[in-house]
Amino acid sequence: TYDDIAAQRLKKEKAEIDLMALDLRVYLAGVRSGNPKVDTGTRAFDLSGVAVNLEAAADTVTRKIVELAKRKKLENVNFSDEGWQELLDFYDRVLRNVQHGIAVLMTEDSGAARELVRQKELVRKIENKLEQTHLMRLRSGATETLETSAIHLDLLRALKMLNTAFATIAYPLLNESGELLESRLSNDDVS
Repeated sequence: TYDDIAAQRLKKEKAEIDLMALDLRVYLAGVRSGNPKVDTGTRAFDLSGVAVNLEAAADTVTRKIVELAKRKKLENVNFSDEGWQELLDFYDRVLRNVQHGIAVLMTEDSGAARELVRQKELVRKIENKLEQTHLMRLRSGATETLETSAIHLDLLRALKMLNTAFATIAYPLLNESGELLESRLSNDDVS
């Protein structure tokens, strides 16, 4: 549901996040260790990348998700009951992964990081399945599905992007331990 007051508050918070992210990147760029054997540059670079991804997540919420809610309100349309339930369930899964990503950032637990990457792949599969389910409802000609199709699909993609932004928190940790091959877990860790 679109709420103009909430949208304005989110826009203001996004501007604050942008400033904090810039300040963080500038600070991390200047971090140096007094011990030449300690590589603070790599960790600072990794944290800077996390900041960029979290800034992108905030952008996804303020620019994409809020705009989709506004569009839904302006067009005065509603999701089908089935479509709405799918979106709520998908949102709940993404929210759990966002919280999981924050925990990984705080604890640097490699087991939790592995699970976060697994959840990222699962979210991708679920998003594909939900897109197919939505297209099947379109075939049936349900009016609510026809009216909200673009919004529904864009919201699924936006939630997946949000999930990805937080899942990437795990990558530096897994890369450092050799458990990540390019963008996937090493074959030993995939079940």
